[in-house]
Amino acid sequence: MLVLRCTQKLLTELKLPKDELGDPADGFLGSWFAHLFRLERRKCVLFTNSQTLYCVLLFGLLKYDFERLPLRFVDALTANLEQEGIPAEAVARLRWACHPVTWGPTNNRSVLGSANEYIQLLKHRSQFAPLESPQNAAELSARLNRTPMSALPDVFPIDAISAALHA
Repeated sequence: MLVLRCTQKLLTELKLPKDELGDPADGFLGSWFAHLFRLERRKCVLFTNSQTLYCVLLFGLLKYDFERLPLRFVDALTANLEQEGIPAEAVARLRWACHPVTWGPTNNRSVLGSANEYIQLLKHRSQFAPLESPQNAAELSARLNRTPMSALPDVFPIDAISAALHA
């Protein structure tokens, strides 16, 4: 099961009915916190894993992208993991575990704080080098996942998710 915990801003953008929201238990690899923000005047969503702080950036989203946001996220997540050299069987297991999708509100301020830290890094970087394309978003996600985070002492997010997928 894929648990997407969205900020209020993203829930408003998605126009999800209140009866579709719940407080689901964590799925495979915990929950994914989704945060809507603007970067270079484009809508972006940053997904951050609650256990590993691994993040996936979706850049330049349009209205139809929000209608299929879970599919876009799973595609970007698996593409990023394959690009990172995670074994294909682990990526396939993760893709299979991402169904069904359950929506909920955010419930962990620590993970939101880490996501906001990532967003500040992205905004700072975009001042010096424009993002320009979704391919660059994948490269930026890879860089962010090699950023030391105070919530994960002695391990990078890429190493944490790799260990979780091999467990």
